[in-house]
Amino acid sequence: MKLYTIIIASNDHNYNVILADRLRRYYQHSTRLEIFAVSSELEAMNSNFDSSQPQRRALLFLGTAIDGCTRSCGNCRSNHHCLACFYLNRADIDMGSSFYYFCSGNQKPDRITDDNTLIKWPATVSHILNLLQANIDSEQASSAEKPEMLSEQQMSNEGTMCMHLLLSDNVGRSLQDLMRAQIRQGKKVYYLAIMPSWNMHLCCTPDSTGPDLSSLLLAIHQHCPPEAEKIGIFTQLHPDGYFQFRPPARGDDLISCEPEHLRKLLLLIRQKVKCDDQDTYCWVDCRDISIQTAGRLAALCDHLLLDLSTGEDFAAASARREAGLMLASLPNSCNIYESRQQLAERLKI
Repeated sequence: MKLYTIIIASNDHNYNVILADRLRRYYQHSTRLEIFAVSSELEAMNSNFDSSQPQRRALLFLGTAIDGCTRSCGNCRSNHHCLACFYLNRADIDMGSSFYYFCSGNQKPDRITDDNTLIKWPATVSHILNLLQANIDSEQASSAEKPEMLSEQQMSNEGTMCMHLLLSDNVGRSLQDLMRAQIRQGKKVYYLAIMPSWNMHLCCTPDSTGPDLSSLLLAIHQHCPPEAEKIGIFTQLHPDGYFQFRPPARGDDLISCEPEHLRKLLLLIRQKVKCDDQDTYCWVDCRDISIQTAGRLAALCDHLLLDLSTGEDFAAASARREAGLMLASLPNSCNIYESRQQLAERLKI
């Protein structure tokens, strides 16, 4: 299990304590984080790290410049893999500017002007949370995209993530047949439809016994997602025997939300499925979402079934072209199929 450490270092002790408390409350259910608030180089260097743990990932936040903060950061990097470091460019202080910049890994700190990594001081807590969570999620996604070598026994003892990407006029009945066949085999099947609700042909009318996907997306947006093992409260049993995630309250919630929220949603579901045994499957059924978003979601899945039109018109040619560009960016861990029969054989259905 990877562990993360957050250091908040600045001359403003009160700010350090308040920000650390806010982060601890946000991550209160996580046992994978340590948070330190320090106000001097000595405290930063003497923070209670356990560098003997090979799986540790150090995530550092350096606030207003303290003497030797660069040396402290360098010291931490020498003992830990620095996932992300927020730091202040002292040259900008001399010029009366107050910008913070972001650097990643063990690269030499340098000025980065990307709007996604530029922090204006004082930064809001929500902005800091977004940056921290994005880097933790990126690390998790990277681990998913580049998995460690596992034995055949280990690989066969975990659940499977499958994605169905519809780029044609079909209604996805082939996926329904696959899920029904798996249920007849005694498999546990989850179904997540990422599309407008008016295209959710494989979902039944949601019941009122639990929260829906709109509630889950809102929790992700507010930085208070549920634990992965509790994700089942957002599902209900479909008459065909699979567990569907309850459709959102508004028909376009899933296609109008931030793509990053969809990726975080899939990370939660993936964590849940991978903790189950080999008889658990989750099908992610995508339609009418951007190709870029589809690619980011497919990278978190074990198998991708492409449903492409065989026509010769412009729409079919465009779908094939865009699909080809997306497939070129997928990691080797995602197996690609354009035939339902091929995937059925792979899954032994």
